[in-house]
Amino acid sequence: MRQMDHGAEAPAIEHPVSEALVSPETRLTVANVMNREVVSVRPCDTVRSVIQALHRNNVSCVAVLDEATVVGIITERDILVSIARDGGAFTCLLVVHGGKPVGMLTEKDILKRVVVLGKAPKRTQVADVMSFPILSVPPTYSVFSAGKKMDEMHIHRLVVMTGRDVCGIVTKTDVMKAVRKKVRHDQTERLQQLDRSDNPACVLDGTGTIIHVNSAFLDLFESDRSDDFIGQSFLPDRFWACLEGTGTALSSLGREDLTVRQFALRTARNQEIRVVLFSTLTKGFDGKVKGRQVVFYDLTALMSGASAPAGATATVKS
Repeated sequence: MRQMDHGAEAPAIEHPVSEALVSPETRLTVANVMNREVVSVRPCDTVRSVIQALHRNNVSCVAVLDEATVVGIITERDILVSIARDGGAFTCLLVVHGGKPVGMLTEKDILKRVVVLGKAPKRTQVADVMSFPILSVPPTYSVFSAGKKMDEMHIHRLVVMTGRDVCGIVTKTDVMKAVRKKVRHDQTERLQQLDRSDNPACVLDGTGTIIHVNSAFLDLFESDRSDDFIGQSFLPDRFWACLEGTGTALSSLGREDLTVRQFALRTARNQEIRVVLFSTLTKGFDGKVKGRQVVFYDLTALMSGASAPAGATATVKS
């Protein structure tokens, strides 16, 4: 961690460090997304010198350190706009004293405690306007847990520390970008696994519209056109052996995590087939239901014309 040149020693400011919990939710941790470029300042430094430090080091944030303890972070967007007027792609400052993070100075701090009050940046010390104490997490902390902690504490940044060493800073923006990237990756991976499967399967969105089918699904329905299904409600009328199934399939699936249902269907070549349908809910990282994944097992050959009821249902909660 780089440090500004300092003059007189600043008073030490104690701060509580948050409990270092490691979440099992995901292997994606704050270490994967945090900003590792941390420049430090001290509580006694002026706001003007902090702005110059950001510009000179071309970094996104600076740690406020006091005797090796992080006590705050300073953001720079409004500092530059309201005071420096010289632009720059910076976001925050971490205040440091004696190699110890002691505080955080945010754009809100600058606006409320410097600009609005008409204080002179040249004579205003960081210690007078920074926010403290800070909250820290270890590099192994789950990104999702970090986002939840920021929401609960109504803050936008966390300092990432190993023991007394500052590793970086993670922001809400970092978390949201990482979450969106992971969701896209997981969705792509899930669809690729579905495409490699020998089991006929399709994916529905939250409205029950088919958004993806694999090749085994097309083989089951003797179709070579995914357009026969994509964008259609589950399932299009012509694929039902009896019209009673049309429009009632989704409601019969209920809202259980896993539903097993037997149906009589027809292929694109008008051949009747008997299938067992396994439907599972798909959920986003926030736990909200996003749709369904439906897998079919063809029982036509096994049943050999047996008259099992098309509406037989079994529901399993996981």
